[in-house]
Amino acid sequence: MILRDTVDHVEQSAAYTSWKQKYPSTFLSSIFITYDNNLQRELQVSYIHPENNTVSTFSIHGEHIVLSSERQPLVQQQIRSIKELPIDQITLSPEQARSAAQERDTGVDHFTRFILLLENNPEPMWRITAFSDTFTILHLSLQAETGKIVEEKLTNVMAFRQGRGQ
Repeated sequence: MILRDTVDHVEQSAAYTSWKQKYPSTFLSSIFITYDNNLQRELQVSYIHPENNTVSTFSIHGEHIVLSSERQPLVQQQIRSIKELPIDQITLSPEQARSAAQERDTGVDHFTRFILLLENNPEPMWRITAFSDTFTILHLSLQAETGKIVEEKLTNVMAFRQGRGQ
């Protein structure tokens, strides 16, 4: 998936064009993708309204673009830290980001479900959460321009149940 093409697809849609006329000062803030057993399930592109601290999200369903949530409120702390996503500077594709998480399979923990969030906070970053069938959860943060791992954390859901979760 080429991210620039995805954003262009949204921004050339009738839903976006109509919405953008009402909210001209908005900016691209994030891209959200889910995968289940290597199949993409959900793709959303979000835009921030800086003047009223809200976010609007467009969902992509094949060729169809739908405004799925409009002007959802953000808390003041969130809006201060969110910057425009420089989509043309992102070199790491969603597939490469997901692959980086898959490479962390331990042999026991095979990751089959993935949540990917691309945002610019404090820099362009892929934030990935991967789930295994053995209840292991991987949290991985990658620089979206270089692929460098910034944070990696493995936890097991059963540890939370037993009071040992972090």
